[in-house]
Amino acid sequence: MGKIRVLVTGAGGPAGMGTIRSLAGVKGVEVVAADMNPLAAGLYWTPHRVLVPSVGAGNFIRKMLDAVKREKIDVLFPTVDEEIEPLAANLEKFEKTTRLLISPLKSVRSCTDKLATYKTLKRLKVPVVETVKIDKEPDLNAAAGRLGFPLAIKPKVSRGGRGLFYCNSMGELKSRYAELKKLLPFGDTYYDPKASRSIICQEHLPGTEYDVVALRDRYGEIIANVPMRADEWDVKCQRRTIVTEHNRLAMDLAGKTLQSLNLAGPIDVEMKGDEKGTMKVLDVNPRVGGDVELATAAGCNIPLLTVKLAMGDKVKYADFCDDFMLIRYLGIQTMRKGAVPKRQ
Repeated sequence: MGKIRVLVTGAGGPAGMGTIRSLAGVKGVEVVAADMNPLAAGLYWTPHRVLVPSVGAGNFIRKMLDAVKREKIDVLFPTVDEEIEPLAANLEKFEKTTRLLISPLKSVRSCTDKLATYKTLKRLKVPVVETVKIDKEPDLNAAAGRLGFPLAIKPKVSRGGRGLFYCNSMGELKSRYAELKKLLPFGDTYYDPKASRSIICQEHLPGTEYDVVALRDRYGEIIANVPMRADEWDVKCQRRTIVTEHNRLAMDLAGKTLQSLNLAGPIDVEMKGDEKGTMKVLDVNPRVGGDVELATAAGCNIPLLTVKLAMGDKVKYADFCDDFMLIRYLGIQTMRKGAVPKRQ
């Protein structure tokens, strides 16, 4: 049998780059990097690369199917938030040609909408950060009264910390709300326009933040569960220092979250402790986490495990080592100009 060809999307983002690094050099695996931007750094970390359209282009599914067939892809590995829902909705089309391990469409949608995530987890009695929808400015008073200050205000549908603000007073909250109303929807948002304009407020938790990268197979078994403690975390500036840690509270909450939302494949769960030490879910991403490379360094290669599961291999629970650290400040890639691919 030849090498397993894996198409990794989002080669310019942290999740895509971490996945490519985790699979690069693995015996029996050949990575094909994909991105909508020909200048995405991760495209040049492998000899094989393709350009794909954005989800909003209208021909995303057709072009992705063409790329999968043309490149003879064995496993499609999406890492971009906007791609997950349309891929889940068209799973049968892709499974005729390749293999794809992602969550059911209903589960994906419960994560895409942050308010839906809150309502679902709250109903299932999973500890989750208190969340209030803001329909108009007068709702800010009720939100502040319920949540207290400081609190967070952000879009109901977003990614990468965009539009996230922390407010310490009513005046600051109203100012940030007015700013968000002008910003939304973001120009590159491909979700429902109405949902993309919606705003929510969330309680601010004072405890330590954890990002848990996890993997659950199609039968509900947790294959990997790696908490990463945030010693420094500035999402907007892409600056962070995180450390692997066998934190049982974080691992248990991640497992309960994946089970409650019926998620499968690689998943990213963000959580934080409240003033009493109770860990609460902040966010759930139905795709591999941006810091997955740290789990790989600590001995738990989630991208490789995902590929094996997609190929139908039997995979056992994979543990990891504590005290492995990831720092992220700036990434640079150099290449010959002639190496930049042309669109198909």
